[in-house]
Amino acid sequence: MHVLAELLRDPTAHAILLTIGMAILILPMIALSIWYHRNIKKTEGGRRLMGQQALTAPIVGSLSGFATGLSLGKAIEQGRYGDHARKMQHRVYWVTGLWFAALVIYFGLFIWADELNRPAPIPAL
Repeated sequence: MHVLAELLRDPTAHAILLTIGMAILILPMIALSIWYHRNIKKTEGGRRLMGQQALTAPIVGSLSGFATGLSLGKAIEQGRYGDHARKMQHRVYWVTGLWFAALVIYFGLFIWADELNRPAPIPAL
Protein backbone atom coordinates (compact mmCIF):
# COMPACT_ATOMS: atom_id res chain seq x y z
CA MET A 1 0.00 0.00 0.00
CA HIS A 2 2.81 2.38 0.80
CA VAL A 3 4.16 1.74 -2.70
CA LEU A 4 1.12 3.62 -4.02
CA ALA A 5 1.83 6.55 -1.72
CA GLU A 6 5.44 6.61 -2.91
CA LEU A 7 4.32 6.42 -6.53
CA LEU A 8 1.91 9.32 -6.09
CA ARG A 9 4.70 11.58 -4.82
CA ASP A 10 5.90 11.79 -8.41
CA PRO A 11 3.86 14.52 -10.16
CA THR A 12 3.91 12.67 -13.49
CA ALA A 13 2.63 9.43 -11.97
CA HIS A 14 0.05 11.42 -10.01
CA ALA A 15 -1.22 13.05 -13.21
CA ILE A 16 -1.32 9.74 -15.09
CA LEU A 17 -3.19 7.95 -12.30
CA LEU A 18 -5.60 10.86 -11.95
CA THR A 19 -6.26 10.72 -15.69
CA ILE A 20 -6.96 6.99 -15.37
CA GLY A 21 -9.37 7.83 -12.54
CA MET A 22 -11.17 10.34 -14.73
CA ALA A 23 -11.48 7.66 -17.42
CA ILE A 24 -12.95 5.28 -14.84
CA LEU A 25 -15.36 8.04 -13.87
CA ILE A 26 -16.58 8.82 -17.38
CA LEU A 27 -16.03 5.95 -19.85
CA PRO A 28 -18.06 3.18 -18.14
CA MET A 29 -21.15 5.41 -18.00
CA ILE A 30 -20.79 6.33 -21.67
CA ALA A 31 -20.45 2.63 -22.55
CA LEU A 32 -23.43 1.74 -20.34
CA SER A 33 -25.55 4.43 -21.99
CA ILE A 34 -24.64 3.26 -25.48
CA TRP A 35 -25.31 -0.37 -24.54
CA TYR A 36 -28.66 0.50 -22.95
CA HIS A 37 -29.92 2.60 -25.85
CA ARG A 38 -28.91 0.00 -28.43
CA ASN A 39 -30.50 -2.92 -26.57
CA ILE A 40 -33.65 -1.44 -25.05
CA LYS A 41 -35.13 -0.84 -28.50
CA LYS A 42 -34.94 -4.53 -29.42
CA THR A 43 -38.38 -5.28 -27.99
CA GLU A 44 -41.78 -3.68 -28.34
CA GLY A 45 -41.87 -2.90 -24.63
CA GLY A 46 -38.49 -1.21 -24.82
CA ARG A 47 -39.62 0.91 -27.75
CA ARG A 48 -42.74 1.93 -25.79
CA LEU A 49 -40.55 2.79 -22.81
CA MET A 50 -38.26 4.98 -24.89
CA GLY A 51 -41.30 6.63 -26.49
CA GLN A 52 -42.77 7.34 -23.06
CA GLN A 53 -39.44 8.72 -21.89
CA ALA A 54 -39.24 10.99 -24.94
CA LEU A 55 -42.77 12.29 -24.32
CA THR A 56 -42.04 13.15 -20.72
CA ALA A 57 -38.47 14.36 -21.18
CA PRO A 58 -38.04 16.42 -18.03
CA ILE A 59 -35.78 19.34 -17.34
CA VAL A 60 -32.55 17.91 -15.98
CA GLY A 61 -32.29 18.38 -12.24
CA SER A 62 -35.94 19.23 -11.70
CA LEU A 63 -38.17 17.53 -9.17
CA SER A 64 -40.62 16.62 -11.90
CA GLY A 65 -37.79 14.91 -13.75
CA PHE A 66 -36.93 12.94 -10.64
CA ALA A 67 -40.58 11.95 -10.18
CA THR A 68 -40.84 10.93 -13.84
CA GLY A 69 -37.74 8.78 -13.53
CA LEU A 70 -39.09 7.10 -10.40
CA SER A 71 -42.45 6.39 -12.02
CA LEU A 72 -40.81 4.93 -15.13
CA GLY A 73 -38.50 2.82 -12.95
CA LYS A 74 -41.48 1.53 -10.99
CA ALA A 75 -43.34 0.73 -14.22
CA ILE A 76 -40.33 -1.19 -15.53
CA GLU A 77 -40.05 -3.09 -12.26
CA GLN A 78 -43.74 -3.99 -12.40
CA GLY A 79 -43.20 -5.47 -15.86
CA ARG A 80 -45.25 -2.96 -17.88
CA TYR A 81 -42.52 -2.78 -20.50
CA GLY A 82 -41.69 -6.47 -20.52
CA ASP A 83 -39.18 -8.81 -18.98
CA HIS A 84 -36.34 -7.63 -21.23
CA ALA A 85 -36.60 -4.04 -19.91
CA ARG A 86 -36.71 -5.27 -16.31
CA LYS A 87 -33.63 -7.46 -16.80
CA MET A 88 -31.81 -4.56 -18.42
CA GLN A 89 -32.76 -2.29 -15.54
CA HIS A 90 -31.32 -4.81 -13.06
CA ARG A 91 -28.10 -5.04 -15.08
CA VAL A 92 -27.83 -1.25 -15.06
CA TYR A 93 -28.28 -1.27 -11.27
CA TRP A 94 -25.49 -3.83 -10.86
CA VAL A 95 -23.08 -2.14 -13.25
CA THR A 96 -23.71 1.25 -11.65
CA GLY A 97 -23.21 -0.17 -8.16
CA LEU A 98 -19.94 -1.85 -9.14
CA TRP A 99 -18.81 1.31 -10.92
CA PHE A 100 -19.54 3.36 -7.81
CA ALA A 101 -17.64 0.89 -5.61
CA ALA A 102 -14.66 1.05 -7.98
CA LEU A 103 -14.69 4.85 -7.81
CA VAL A 104 -14.83 4.85 -4.01
CA ILE A 105 -11.89 2.45 -3.81
CA TYR A 106 -9.81 4.15 -6.51
CA PHE A 107 -10.27 7.71 -5.30
CA GLY A 108 -10.20 6.58 -1.67
CA LEU A 109 -6.69 5.25 -2.27
CA PHE A 110 -5.81 8.56 -3.87
CA ILE A 111 -7.03 10.50 -0.84
CA TRP A 112 -5.23 8.11 1.50
CA ALA A 113 -1.95 8.41 -0.42
CA ASP A 114 -2.23 12.20 -0.59
CA GLU A 115 -2.78 12.29 3.16
CA LEU A 116 0.35 10.20 3.73
CA ASN A 117 2.34 12.46 1.42
CA ARG A 118 1.19 15.69 3.06
CA PRO A 119 4.11 17.58 4.52
CA ALA A 120 4.24 17.78 8.29
CA PRO A 121 3.04 21.12 9.66
CA ILE A 122 5.69 23.49 10.92
CA PRO A 123 5.31 23.89 14.68
CA ALA A 124 4.43 27.35 15.91
CA LEU A 125 6.96 29.09 18.11
